[in-house]
Amino acid sequence: INKLTLMADGYSGYAAVLKEFADQLELVGCLQHARSRFVDVIQALKGKKEYGKMSEEDRKALPVNKILDAFAKVFELEDKMDDDASADARKKYRDEIVKPALDELFKLIDDEHNNLPPTSVGYMRSALEYAIKFKERFYKAVADPCMPLHNSASERVFARFGILRCNYKQVDTVLGAESICLWFSVLHTSKENGANQLIYLEYLLTTLPDLLREHGDYYWYSIDGLRKSYESGTLPEYGDLTYLDQVLVGGKDFELFAEKYQAEKLVQIKSLANLIEKGKLSA
Repeated sequence: INKLTLMADGYSGYAAVLKEFADQLELVGCLQHARSRFVDVIQALKGKKEYGKMSEEDRKALPVNKILDAFAKVFELEDKMDDDASADARKKYRDEIVKPALDELFKLIDDEHNNLPPTSVGYMRSALEYAIKFKERFYKAVADPCMPLHNSASERVFARFGILRCNYKQVDTVLGAESICLWFSVLHTSKENGANQLIYLEYLLTTLPDLLREHGDYYWYSIDGLRKSYESGTLPEYGDLTYLDQVLVGGKDFELFAEKYQAEKLVQIKSLANLIEKGKLSA
């Protein structure tokens, strides 16, 4: 079966999930998380008088700055790739252009790690060991043409969820947390694909109930119906879920729904405007 690819940092919890679902999940690494640890090294150096007295040329010659420059090169080459390129074209570009730059980056990292005194501690050792520990995951991300090299965009989206979580009173159970995360994923996927989020949400709420009932999804049973079906052992089993493809953002059904929705709203707006104009309704 095809595996689900998850991009994450080095949090140990993901390794536990990977171990449990090894046949279903592929874990790849976020290069931005690796880079941020070398940025921490620079921030620590800026607090030292010796660093402040160094010339710009000497600073650039520091191993940590050479490594950061190598990270910048990888990201710069990635940004030059055509966003509309096919998966095959993206893979070819990554293999021929991006991967060699990643090789150069890890040569610097490996060389610097080998030069560290055995007793050294601190930000630099931590940054180097993190990069080396998850090196395989970073290369997997580059090898997958459908994956970005970092998950910063996703983290920026979910930062809003973290800040506003106090407003989501339904998130007081695991099921509630899962539900709100699913909706966040659906809405921001629609946004990334250029769809109006409000219209897409109304489309799903209009379309999904009948579609799921048609295919026997027991989430749409009544409580009594669910209990009876469970007790009698007749709960439907999940089978082929490809029927859900028809409600994806880019589907023809959604495009037709969006056109009809916008046309109806335009009629409503014009009607309200006429009532306001005739003085029958206050603005």
